[in-house]
This record gives sequence, C-alpha cells and structure tokens, in this order.
Amino acid sequence: MTCRKDNGDWTRAQLETALCDWLDKKKPDGLTSALFLEHLKRGNCLLIIDGFDEVPPSRKYDGHIEYPRAALLSGLKKALPHWIETGNRILLTSRPYGLSPGERQGLGLAESELSSLTGDLQRLFVQRWFHAADREKGTMKAEGLLQQLDARPDLNEFRTNPMLLTALCVKYDEGSRLPKDIHDLYSAVINQVLHNRYLDRAHEVAKVRRRLGVIAWEMHSGDLAGKQRSVPDAEIHEEEIEGVLIDYARSKPHDEGGEDEAADKREDLLSRSGLLLPTENNQAEFYHLSFQDFLAAERFVRSGQSVENLVASHAGTSQWRQTLLFLFARLTSREDLDTALERFSVLGDYLDRDSMGQNPRPAILLGDCLEIAQARGEIGEWSRIYRQACYAALEVVENPGHREALFRALGAAGLDDRPGVGLDENDLPDIDWQEITPGEVVLDDDDSTFPVDSFYLARYPVTNAQFQAFIDDDKGYKNPEWWADLEVEPDKPLSSRWKEDNHPRETVSWYEAMAFCA
Repeated sequence: MTCRKDNGDWTRAQLETALCDWLDKKKPDGLTSALFLEHLKRGNCLLIIDGFDEVPPSRKYDGHIEYPRAALLSGLKKALPHWIETGNRILLTSRPYGLSPGERQGLGLAESELSSLTGDLQRLFVQRWFHAADREKGTMKAEGLLQQLDARPDLNEFRTNPMLLTALCVKYDEGSRLPKDIHDLYSAVINQVLHNRYLDRAHEVAKVRRRLGVIAWEMHSGDLAGKQRSVPDAEIHEEEIEGVLIDYARSKPHDEGGEDEAADKREDLLSRSGLLLPTENNQAEFYHLSFQDFLAAERFVRSGQSVENLVASHAGTSQWRQTLLFLFARLTSREDLDTALERFSVLGDYLDRDSMGQNPRPAILLGDCLEIAQARGEIGEWSRIYRQACYAALEVVENPGHREALFRALGAAGLDDRPGVGLDENDLPDIDWQEITPGEVVLDDDDSTFPVDSFYLARYPVTNAQFQAFIDDDKGYKNPEWWADLEVEPDKPLSSRWKEDNHPRETVSWYEAMAFCA
C-alpha cells in the first residue's frame, strides 16, 4: 500500500481506501474490495494486522519520502472506534518495541503478552503447523520433528520461541530432518529468515548477513569503539550501528557502495531483517542472543584474526562460551577436525587442578567442543585428557553446576567409563553396589531408635544408558514376567528430558522402577 496523500496522517476513509486498493490488486482468494466493504459495514470482519513493528517509519517511493508507519497508526486510531462499534473484531500483533505505551493507549485495544511456549504448547504448535502445511503427511511430519527435538537438548531455547520453532518446522519440512551440527542449523535458520524477509531482493541476502555480522562482532568486541569489552553487549545504539556500517563500507567499497548509504542500510536492517530489532532509547538488539553469538563468530572467521588468541582471551568468560562454540563448530565444518582441535588446543593449558579450581569454564568449553568433534570423527588423546580432568574436578571444582556441565559433556561424547554408570561386557546395566553397614537409626520426629541391617545401595542412580538397555532388550521392558505382580501393563516409556548416557533417568514411574529391579 502507498501513502502519498496526507503523509503520516490518515483518516478512516483513507485507510479503508488503501486496504481496498490492495485487495483489488492482490485479490486474495478472490476477495474483492466491494465484498470487504460490505462485510466491514455489517460488522462481520476479523481484521488481523500482523507485525506492526515491521512497518518502516519512512521509505522512498516514486522520488518522494512517505511515512507508512505514521499513516497506518493515525488511520487505525480514527478507524478502530467505528469498526469495533459496528461489531468488527481487530487483532493487531507487534513486538513490544513496535508501539510505545502512549501509542498502545491511543489505539484503545486490550493487550495480551505472549509467553514462552510450554511443552504441551510446543507440541500443539508443531502439530497445527504441519496440519496447515501438509494435510496428507502433517501428522507424520509433526511426530518426526518432535522426536528429533526430544533428542536435541541443544535446541531447547528454539522450542520455547514461536518464531524460532516456526523456523525449525520449515527446515524440517524441507527434508524431514534437522541439520545435526548446531552451526549448520543456525546458518540455515538465519538464511531462511532473511530469504523470507527479502523475497524481492534475494540477491542482497548475503550482504545483509555480512552487515549483521559486523554489527554482532562490534557488540562482542567493541573494537571500533575502542572499548575492548570483556563481555559482549546485548544492545547497541543506533548511532553506533551507523558508524559500524560506515567503517565496513570503507573496507568494502566495491560491495557496500558509499558511506552516505549507511543510515539507509541501518534502517533497512532494523525494519526488515527480523534479526536486528530496535528497542527503547534508540537502542537495538538481536532477536535472540544466540544469533548475535553465531554472527559474531562468523564475522571473526572472515576477519582472519588469530583463533588461538581469541580462545586464550575469552575461554574463561561464560558470556563468550556460545560464541567460541559456534567458532569451533564452523572450523570443524570448514577445515579438517585435527586442525580445528589444534586451534583450540590452548584449552588444554587450563586443565590442571589449580586452574580448574580457580575457573573451570575453559574445561567446560573444551567438553562442549569435544562433543561436537566426537560426532565428526576420532578425537584421539583428547578423550583421556578430558576424562582425567573431569575426575579431578570432583575434588577441586566447588560449584555443582560446573561439575554437572563437565560430566554432561563427558557423557554426551560417550567418554564416561566410570564403573556403575554404563553397561557391562554383556550390555547389561553395570550397577556399582556399595555395602551400607548395619547401625541404629534415629527419626527426626521421634527420640527412639531402631536397628537397620546391612544392605546394598547403588553408587549412582540408574542412568539413561542403563534404563535404555532395559527398554531395548527383547526380554526387558516388554517382558510380562517383570510386571506379573504389578497392577499395570507395560506402556510406552516416557523419554528423558536430559539425553546424555550418564545422566540419571528421571522419567520413570514406580511400576517401571519395580520392573527394572525385578
């Protein structure tokens, strides 16, 4: 729709005329402007105005400047009271920054804020998305994606976000699988978002992605501003963005054109990319911090700077962990595995007991990297080195969350060989029984004591690997013998939230536990 007349200040009639012009041009499902106006007059319409925050504040059209956002906002303010009084219903969606508190109040619409998707809503979202996209195979595709998501704890943040979950649905629909590598998945999602946003300028998607990369790297490093940030900034001022784009244009004059175009490119990124979004006080941020981490890593590789120096400088900072992990994943997909491991070998300098006691984060990063590397090939001596570091961490790392992260990576990489955690030589659960000596027990609410005979207790809870062996064995979970004295029949076991082999199995009913121990 164009807004040539009364720029920035529309009446209800002008807004209705603009909508009719669009209908006459597009004719969606055969809907005509005359039929639309008839239903609007009767009060039969549900008008969905989706993505108000994506309407550009200004744009050039036929040699003049027009202001679509102001025109639409003013037209809605004047039209909504009449439309609603007639009986029509309006649904307007926008990210929070898209409308100021005063503008929201001026529209007079009831507000409802979207929350993160819970597990049940995630399942419903995926099922309905595929039902709409593919009526014939939608159910099968939905179950396929949900199964892959259940096996990918690295995608938990994607699942709770409607836009990111939509991106996963689209990606899965392309080939009934998600890229296994986290770097490849993020790269595909970013390309998908940008291609959808720049359908009329598909040839510019690569350039837009590189511009986002230089902005992300500046937010991480502060190189251009001379700030030398120890941790990445989550926001950047719009003036800083323009400065970054000016500097980038100077370094790439053939690709980026003149410096005077930087302001227009900034507005284009903020209003159209869908990945870099304006916030309050002329600030901007990425749609999700992980996109900033990914694009910063991508830009760093293109810069040709020393990987070893970057790892040594930031491996101990938790806010850099995801960026360095993306960097390692990119190196493993672009170079041979040995070269990638060599570039990150400086992490081995932080595995002694004193270093881990002071800061275990480099060791945690190494574990995450080895998990990626193990999926791509042999990691050689790193298996022994990391395993020994984890065992030492039990004595020197005080934070239980840090110890959990170290052993989670150990299990994910299939390197946890402690007795009592996995399977024995016959592929049966290897339970490390510990004898508990007899003694007297005193209850908290009773002064009396009673004797307890000697008994045995497993050193570790039953792990995913051990319970999965019970499920997979033909004589295991489905064997009626183990359920004979119970009140239920064997059912489909629930999947575990945590997927690592060495993680305790937490989704087990009392009946399943009794059958396992029978």
